[in-house]
Amino acid sequence: MNFYLLSQYLNYLWKAKNAHDLHSPFLYSFYTEVINDKVEYYCFSHLREIRKDFEKDNKKIQNIDFGAGSKKNNDTEKFIKNVARYGITREKYARLLFRMINFFKSKNIIEMGTSLGLTTLYLAKANSESKVTTFEGNPALCQIAQDLFDQEQQKNIRVVNGNFDETLKKELELINQIDFLFIDGNHRKDATLRYFEMALEKKQPHSVFVFDDIHWSKEMNEAWAAIRCHPDVTLSIDLFQFGIVFFRNENYFKNHVILKF
Repeated sequence: MNFYLLSQYLNYLWKAKNAHDLHSPFLYSFYTEVINDKVEYYCFSHLREIRKDFEKDNKKIQNIDFGAGSKKNNDTEKFIKNVARYGITREKYARLLFRMINFFKSKNIIEMGTSLGLTTLYLAKANSESKVTTFEGNPALCQIAQDLFDQEQQKNIRVVNGNFDETLKKELELINQIDFLFIDGNHRKDATLRYFEMALEKKQPHSVFVFDDIHWSKEMNEAWAAIRCHPDVTLSIDLFQFGIVFFRNENYFKNHVILKF
């Protein structure tokens, strides 16, 4: 049992608020219309079936991890079914990513950590006018993801294979702005902060940055604390699994909230 993560979760439950505690109109709207939205969007059932297929896949792939690894399994090979069960965004949170992009009509989307490509589909299907650039270090996972995108005829996704430290800066030079950023890779403090600082150069007032596993370890906790305290961040939301930050000009006073999800 991960006692550190358990203690963090208990602390989250103690502090988390709901809609009745929110006074900001934007925050109240975002919480009620996006975070707690229960609508079954058009692609959700189909994506659930893809997840089930992955969870039954007994093929093995080579395990190449440039980040902090996994708390479950750090073997040289992995079953695809175990990657699906432990190494990709849970359905509840993948749906939230979809709803956020749909709500904000985000067009320029970056995902760091493609894995099997299922979460990428949630990002790409949320807005047909979007362009998703997704980064993955493991070439075997890149191939699985690309096969999935081809199968789905999802044309608005581009996969970039390689170490994030070598690929992100180069790719950022090709775009004008980031509307939506999802970081789900590496899970080290220094790397997370480095990618955040690099992405800040392309952020706009309407940009949304989402960080996965913010309480996964002590150093990820420290990275999240540094991110939400950054002077450019006007609003930060802690959902325990996800940390969400905004740069909206109308939030004149820095605000950090912990919300039930």
